[in-house]
Amino acid sequence: MFLETELRDCLYLNWALPERALPRLPDALRFDTIEDGGEPYAFASAVLLRQRGVHLRGLPALAFSHPQCNVRLYALDADDVPSIFFVRMFLPLALVPAVRAALRQPAESARFDFPRDRESAPAGPWRWSVEAGATLTVEGRPGSPSVVGPRVGEWERTVAFFRERARGYAILGRKLRRLETSHPPVDSMPIAARLEATELLAASLPEVERERFATLHSAFLCPRVALTVEVESRSRVSVPEQVPAAG
Repeated sequence: MFLETELRDCLYLNWALPERALPRLPDALRFDTIEDGGEPYAFASAVLLRQRGVHLRGLPALAFSHPQCNVRLYALDADDVPSIFFVRMFLPLALVPAVRAALRQPAESARFDFPRDRESAPAGPWRWSVEAGATLTVEGRPGSPSVVGPRVGEWERTVAFFRERARGYAILGRKLRRLETSHPPVDSMPIAARLEATELLAASLPEVERERFATLHSAFLCPRVALTVEVESRSRVSVPEQVPAAG
């Protein structure tokens, strides 16, 4: 099954976290780490976006649009392919049953307040908020490339590290599911972000000390991303009980 969509104003909020502070990944995955000061660091992100015109390939008349937020970790899979592990995936309530049943993704409901006039206010500030029992709120505006903590290279390499990942994995029903995605080159802009609330991150990754979410590693925004997603129709592997299942 193939889905086609365009992502609008795709905001990446990224954190560098000691690998030892993070939950265990499923056995098929391992953290994609950078060493800093003799300690391996892994990365987590909250990605906030609008999906425009989501549709099954060949059925554009049945397209719909919606906001989304996902909390993710960055991994390598058994084939050494740079991958994403989705910890949690938030959508409007009306879409959750269909996404869980048809796409087999661990969707949860949330309320969204995303900027609608970013293009008419190009200097910002813009404000994003997600509420799902706990809140993530951030204010941002165009900024200079900035990295706090472990470096993965120059700014372009940093953006590529987070963006250019061909596979996504998630757990639903104690099974590890896989998505295959295409990632054409896109424009991006560094964002000067001010975090107002990070409780949603702390609730999604309770193993991590809350204080670590106060400082971003990096933040950037991709205004438009054309995306094709292949949804795997079958489960891959069972997941041991000690691995927390998203959703």
